[in-house]
Amino acid sequence: MTIEEQTVRTLENLRAVRGAGRAGLADGVKTTVHLSDLGRFAAFNQVTTRCFPDPKPVRTTVGSQLSGILVEIDAVADLGE
Repeated sequence: MTIEEQTVRTLENLRAVRGAGRAGLADGVKTTVHLSDLGRFAAFNQVTTRCFPDPKPVRTTVGSQLSGILVEIDAVADLGE
């Protein structure tokens, strides 16, 4: 699976979890992204740029040793009151 495919799958999972809590990607305020290879950042970024609406959440991206995966995303959403 490519970094693009794994990013789409990860965002679909995130969307499903947020949907269960009545939130969506538009409610995101911060993400922390772990990439197994920072050289793939441009491909990853193309996917997230399309998927997250404006204003996009702030993001920290780091290189991490990930066992068998290319991308992991931790996200914080604002659910309002």
